[in-house]
Amino acid sequence: MNVTVFLGSTLGNDRIYTEEVVKIGKWIAKNGHTLVFGGSREGLMEKLAVTVMQQGASAIGVQTKYLNKKYGAVENLTTLELVDKMAERITRMIELGDMFIIFPGGVGTLEEAAQVLSRNKLGIIGLKHIAFYNLNGFYDGFKKYLIGMDKMGFGDEKSIKVTHFIKSIQEVEDIANIVLQDIDNKKQFA
Repeated sequence: MNVTVFLGSTLGNDRIYTEEVVKIGKWIAKNGHTLVFGGSREGLMEKLAVTVMQQGASAIGVQTKYLNKKYGAVENLTTLELVDKMAERITRMIELGDMFIIFPGGVGTLEEAAQVLSRNKLGIIGLKHIAFYNLNGFYDGFKKYLIGMDKMGFGDEKSIKVTHFIKSIQEVEDIANIVLQDIDNKKQFA
């Protein structure tokens, strides 16, 4: 299964972000999944990809040519896809994903989260599980926003049911098990 992780290109100011992103990387590798991420050789992105690859699993980076020149990509990725525009980058990362983890990050991560939520609601990508990794209450405000949006009639019941706010790697694993079961069911009826 491909696990697309949207996350910061910095480390943040609390060690818990690095500690938890390493746990995600180890979990991805232990379960034989493939990481899909932004490719950057910076911050949490680099920590995640390096952890995945050190554990012997695959990592696919999707990066714009501009960001590749400016920051570089994590070395020795299984695959590095270079695209021209940020919109293409986000689209490609979403296309490759079977499930999504939205880890703490900046406005780029927010943009990616909005895109995957929107495409989920519109049915463009089917209906895929999205897990907001809510460390230190990072996404509390965003959760409140989504709940309010739904209450005001702007949400979508189906896509809200597959949008999760989690705080542990165990919860990631629980969601992944649902996704794997869905994938198996689709193969059986294909």
